[in-house]
Amino acid sequence: VAVQSIIKSLGNYLFSQLPEISNKSIDTERTINLIESAMIQANLAVKDIVPGGGTTASILLLIGQTAFVGHVGDSRVYVLESENLIQITKDHSLVQKLYDLGEISDESFSDHPRRNILMRALGQEDKLVVDVIKRDVIQGTSFLLCTDGLWGSVSDVEIIRIISNTDSTKEACEFLIDAANKAGGPDNITALIVKYRHEDDK
Repeated sequence: VAVQSIIKSLGNYLFSQLPEISNKSIDTERTINLIESAMIQANLAVKDIVPGGGTTASILLLIGQTAFVGHVGDSRVYVLESENLIQITKDHSLVQKLYDLGEISDESFSDHPRRNILMRALGQEDKLVVDVIKRDVIQGTSFLLCTDGLWGSVSDVEIIRIISNTDSTKEACEFLIDAANKAGGPDNITALIVKYRHEDDK
């Protein structure tokens, strides 16, 4: 329901306007508003169609050499640049709040018993606050969008190794999911990799 709603909200923009947009003419404010609106509409759709249900959601929109990320929940978006894995989203979870307050350590973050309690998700409340991150992208950057079934089970070092040493994004996703399952697979495991390539003036 969330995916269908988001696609519907962004569809006209994605398919009719993006081909005309160059990196120099990105309307940042409009793009951020579109992502926020898409998430808000998805929130209402989930609440209406699946009463009592909820889901996390992350959107990656690449325009020229700029990335826009929309985010709600504890699924994460990472950037892999020059062998560095950088988390660019922040979890909307109880554990993240406890970590921010200094009440838990890095070591207990991933396996905390209350890790799955979300402070923000689609379908939970009438009003929704959406995080939207804008980031410049360099050639060769890889994006990883994943659920906590992956980041909670596989170390950053292993994620870097798998993505860096696998040419096929499809195979890299399969290897990541396999690694999470071998580590116990305590939660649903989703992984999506986008490798950025940009050719100027084409």
